[in-house]
Amino acid sequence: MSAVDVTVRVERNAAGRHDYIVTTSTGYHATIPQCDRDECRDPGRYGITECRRPLDHRGQHEIGGSTSIKAWLRHAATRCHGWHDGRASDFAVAVRKTYGNRMPRAVTLLKGRPQRGPMSVDEVVDALGWITVDEYRAELAKAAA
Repeated sequence: MSAVDVTVRVERNAAGRHDYIVTTSTGYHATIPQCDRDECRDPGRYGITECRRPLDHRGQHEIGGSTSIKAWLRHAATRCHGWHDGRASDFAVAVRKTYGNRMPRAVTLLKGRPQRGPMSVDEVVDALGWITVDEYRAELAKAAA
């Protein structure tokens, strides 16, 4: 399987702000707004640093074993959770890791299966939890690319 190229570039959007544009050689495209806080433009003056820890669905993460509002506000006063170069780079790495994950899973499914001949397409689709055969064919095409 060939490696997937993932690129990150910064472009000015129609509003005059900047966006990270993440693209892959397979056609994936994501546009993420770059942080434009004044405090982040001059971090030495305000004492703000980029926080690269993964965020949950609320845009927060656990701080030292605590998720209290007070702890979060103290943490957020010196850390920016917006999209900076580091977080965009981490996102690009995560995107690259998603490619090729389905095929090893299929091989794992076959290891514990009794030797009774090849699996039908419908059996593979059911085993992998895909809804349609078209999704399976798309994954095969992605793996072959």
